Amino acid sequence: AQVKVAPSGIASAAVESVKVSVCTGGVLVEAAGRCEVDVYGVDGRKVAHSLAAGKIALPAGVYVVRAVADRTLTVKVAVK
Repeated sequence: AQVKVAPSGIASAAVESVKVSVCTGGVLVEAAGRCEVDVYGVDGRKVAHSLAAGKIALPAGVYVVRAVADRTLTVKVAVK
């Protein structure tokens, strides 16, 4: 019998005004307007902060990304 394994993890997540995607070497935050981004390691320490959308370079690991624009999006991502 053949077993089909679905990929795990979140490749991207979005709300109306902001989108967070995993990209090579980090995360990509896209927003329609002003956006504030905080990235936390799994230990709870803040590892990155940005006042604009764009790519945030990160080493491989698991992170919690919180992006605030018109709405707030919080997502856990795995950077390879």
